[in-house]
Amino acid sequence: MTTPGTTDYDNALALARVLVDEVVWRLVKSLSASDAHLRDLQASLGVQQEVLEERLKQLEQLGLVSSRTSDANTGLRYYRLQVDRLRVVVEQVIGALHPSLHLAPEPETLPAEPARPRVLFLCTENSARSQLAEVLLRQLSRGSVEAYSAGTQPGTVNPLVAEILGEAAQGLRSKHIDEFQGQHFDYVVTVCDRAREACPSFAGAEKQLHWSIPDPTAVEGEEARLRAFSVTACELTQRIRYLLTFIGARQRGAQPVAVS
Repeated sequence: MTTPGTTDYDNALALARVLVDEVVWRLVKSLSASDAHLRDLQASLGVQQEVLEERLKQLEQLGLVSSRTSDANTGLRYYRLQVDRLRVVVEQVIGALHPSLHLAPEPETLPAEPARPRVLFLCTENSARSQLAEVLLRQLSRGSVEAYSAGTQPGTVNPLVAEILGEAAQGLRSKHIDEFQGQHFDYVVTVCDRAREACPSFAGAEKQLHWSIPDPTAVEGEEARLRAFSVTACELTQRIRYLLTFIGARQRGAQPVAVS
C-alpha cells in the first residue's frame, strides 16, 4: 500500500488506520485460525454484509486476506488470513515509529500439556490432503501432538502421498470418520470444502477449524499433479506451524512441544 510521493511514515499510518478498524480487527481475529465464508463471518461477528464485504476487499487489496471459491458450492467463497503478509505489515507499521522496534522472533519451542494434544484432520476420501496433514503434524511436532485423519467417504490413499512423504507414508490407510466417533479431540480440522459442508460439526471437537485447500488429485497431467501435491504439502506445513502456535498458547507449565 505504498503511495508515490509519501513517506514510509505516511504509508505506515495509512496501514495502521486500516488495521485498527474494529471490524477489521474482528475479521483478522476470526480468520486467524480458520478459513470462513461470508455467511459464517456474518453469523459469528454480527456485522452487516455490506460492511464485511468492504472490509474484506480492503484486506484483500493489502494482501492480508485471500479468497477462493468453495469446491463444494460455487456460491460460497472461503476467506483465508495471510499470516506472513500480516507480520510484514505489522513490522512496517512498528518500524516506521522507530528503527529499534521490531517484533519478537517466533519461539523455537512451544509449551505443551503432559497429555498430548489430539488433532483430527478430515476430508472427503481421506486419500491425500488429510493424510499429508496427519503425517506432517506428527513430524513437525516431533510426536508431541497426536495426529489422526479420516474421511466422510473414504477411498484409498493416493500413491503420490508416498512420493511426497517417502517412508513416513508406510502404513497409512483411509479411514471413515465413524472410527473416531465418541473420541475427544482438541482440534478437528477440515481440509476440504466438501468435508466442511458435509460435516459442519464434530461432536468430539473442543475446537473445529477449516482450511480451504484445493484438491491436488483433481489436477490433470502426471507432472502437474505431482507439483500440486508438493504445493499442497508446503501449504499444509505452513498452516500446521501456525496451528502449533495456537496449541502452544493454550498449554501451561508443561514440557515443550518442539517445532522443526
